[in-house]
Amino acid sequence: MAQDQIQSDHHEVVADLVQTSFLFSVPMDGPMSFSTRHVSVQWVLRFEFFTTPKNVDWTRFEHPLLIEGRDKCEWVLPITVHAPPFTATVSHSRTEKMASLEPLWDRP
Repeated sequence: MAQDQIQSDHHEVVADLVQTSFLFSVPMDGPMSFSTRHVSVQWVLRFEFFTTPKNVDWTRFEHPLLIEGRDKCEWVLPITVHAPPFTATVSHSRTEKMASLEPLWDRP
């Protein structure tokens, strides 16, 4: 059974733009992407684009998201999240345990 979890949600309303941008960060405690016979963890960026019909009377609406008759387009972009590279130059105290980059699951 698939279970989706939203890590972050961002909405932006723009008008008459050719391009826009955003910044996405994977949480430090977020898992890396992996798959086994029994489980799979995947990351995706999901975009929804709405276009407003021409000749809309903007004074009738309090907010652009309330405009009726908008067209919706979705784009789902899968991404792969890797573990951070091991850096030997980082010093650790004796009480700290270094995190292993080895997978936490059994290999088939």
